[in-house]
Amino acid sequence: MWKEAFKNSTVLLSGVLVSRFFVFMFNILIIRELSVSDYGLFAFALAVFNWVLIFSHLDLYAAVSRFVSKYRALGDFEKAWACYAHAAVMALVFSLLGVVVGCLITSMYSYPTWGITIFMASIIPFALVTVNDGFLKGLEKFNYTAIVESFSGFFKFAVLAVSLLIVDTVSLGYVMKLYLLASIFTLTVSLIFVYRVRYIFAPKFIAFKFVIVKKMFSYSKWVCTTDLANTGLILSGNLFLSYFSLEDLARFNVVILIYSIFQIGFGAITTALIPQVSRRAANNESIRPLGARELGFMSLFAVVLIIFLIGFPYQEDLLYFLFNKSEYQGVLVYVAILMIAFPLRFITVTSKGILQGCGRPRSSAIAAVVTFIVNLSLFLPFYFLWGLSGAVASMVCAYLVEYLITRRAVHNLFNENVVQSTMVQGTED
Repeated sequence: MWKEAFKNSTVLLSGVLVSRFFVFMFNILIIRELSVSDYGLFAFALAVFNWVLIFSHLDLYAAVSRFVSKYRALGDFEKAWACYAHAAVMALVFSLLGVVVGCLITSMYSYPTWGITIFMASIIPFALVTVNDGFLKGLEKFNYTAIVESFSGFFKFAVLAVSLLIVDTVSLGYVMKLYLLASIFTLTVSLIFVYRVRYIFAPKFIAFKFVIVKKMFSYSKWVCTTDLANTGLILSGNLFLSYFSLEDLARFNVVILIYSIFQIGFGAITTALIPQVSRRAANNESIRPLGARELGFMSLFAVVLIIFLIGFPYQEDLLYFLFNKSEYQGVLVYVAILMIAFPLRFITVTSKGILQGCGRPRSSAIAAVVTFIVNLSLFLPFYFLWGLSGAVASMVCAYLVEYLITRRAVHNLFNENVVQSTMVQGTED
């Protein structure tokens, strides 16, 4: 099972790596061009954007991925296409509402009026891209999704880089307008690949059926709750820091940006597992979760990374070279603290992929909500006591709770024999 998962994840990871490289370069350009306070505002708007985006597409990519994979295994291609078509309509409707919600949340801050509106309008194309992504992954066309992912990051960087060749400096409002352009380019590429695979289904006109909407929503609501809680964890941190210090807000987001490099493949693992586990469950094939051996290896890897981050020579010079601001020097210490949660997060994302692929998204949603509540409770007290170090330490504590709950949920899943297949259980913690 894990050989197949590794192969599919590697394909997805190749696209994620390319995308994240360009996204990282995009962020470096923004950090260098914008003032610390303006970058703090942009980072906050992006956190709101990512949170509202999940609400806008309801995480239908997971439902589409699972049901398309399931119906494809059963040979019912018409139902598979119907699931995708209904999900696309649902995402379009909810993304329009999401634009309004995003604008309302950010209205309390001094954003350029049209800039923030256009920026939030990017939710619409990105919501549709997400549904297309689930459809392609359900067909296990991971090479297509990797290409779309690559272009997603590339377009963000390219539109900004080209603009800097034309104008000397860019404002916050200008950057927000460019974001919409990048999202439209990404949607275009995504639709091209969906068009390429449509022949598999020979789709006819799909009549609207409320029963399909209900089925999609009953599954995706839990996945959506999971991701809303996960992104809400970052958003709540942004909200708290925006009231107390724009400088800490900016530094916090630089820490998250750097930390995201190390967990760059986590999203690829989860999304590759959902259709794979769903297909294996439908075909009554074996499924094995990761256990203590993998946790031990990842813990050792995390220790090496923490030592490297703390003892990295010339780190102050490198950070100043990258971000061109003295305020961001010293952020690697906070990244090192957050790295304590790295092995826990690795096992957690694989557990979530198994739970969601086996039709148990509610379990991962409960874990995510509890994690969010723990972080919400600890963030401010830790921040007041230890500053930004305390803020990231609260996230580590929350991730530990998430790990324990998801591992327990997987353990219960296997013991209850929910999936009608022979499940080979790995070494338990």
